[in-house]
Amino acid sequence: MKTDSIASYPCLPVELVEIIISDTWFLPLSKDERITFMTSALLVNKAWQTLFFRLSFTHTHIPCASYLDKYLAMLCGVSPLFSEEIKSLPNSLCQSITLTIDHSPLEHQTEITHFSPQLISNLFYFINALEHVPNLRTLSIAYLNNTFDGTLETFYFNPLPKWITNLELSFEFPDSPPSLVEALRSRHKRIPGCVPWSLPSIRRLSIFGGTESLIADMVSICPEMEILQMDLPISTAGRSYNELAISLESVTSVDISPKISVVTLPSPETLRYGLWQGRLVIEEGGVRTFHAL
Repeated sequence: MKTDSIASYPCLPVELVEIIISDTWFLPLSKDERITFMTSALLVNKAWQTLFFRLSFTHTHIPCASYLDKYLAMLCGVSPLFSEEIKSLPNSLCQSITLTIDHSPLEHQTEITHFSPQLISNLFYFINALEHVPNLRTLSIAYLNNTFDGTLETFYFNPLPKWITNLELSFEFPDSPPSLVEALRSRHKRIPGCVPWSLPSIRRLSIFGGTESLIADMVSICPEMEILQMDLPISTAGRSYNELAISLESVTSVDISPKISVVTLPSPETLRYGLWQGRLVIEEGGVRTFHAL
């Protein structure tokens, strides 16, 4: 009997590994947590690596600026990390891209290098010019410790790929003083006048952590929008659905003024629904979704 033999461990079923990877990938991980998972998943074994590649190429995350160059190389099929059989997967599988724009630390705003316009510009230009990721439908931009100013102009200077139909913007301020966050929110104002550009391909618009002014501006440039999703804390801010509706209707034909009271259903998720004029509204877990009827 060999005493120096390496102990063997039972392999997990492929189906279980796939569930573990998928459940972890779709968690609301922080930027650092996602980077750790992205690097660690490649080191387990070949099965983990293969399954992770397939999922991460389908629902892509770009957690930092340095990863963008690597991702663009993957789309071109020139990355030295991949074998011939998987070089085409990043381009053919991609259905959604989540781009993280991190402007930390917030307390030193004057020292921050604002690379977000260049980061977004490089990604959009590459996709538009070379017509990569033809199956891409959802773009999510996660802003960390970022002001609300300039968000709308991003899509004027950087044309959105015309085959993207779902746009999600989220704003988070981790570990930032509440007073500073409130100041950023209160000083953000709507763009005066009529915005001279639009995003006609967007059918679903989701804005989380945004201001009322930002939501109104974004709605105004999405003329074909069918679904609006947001988590604006109306009750906390002392505002009503009527006031929000008036704000949005002042800049867009989207009519979400309430005509029927919201009905509360006995649900553990606090699911609520109602009919806003011409729109079905569902509220679940603090997120309000407006559907065109």
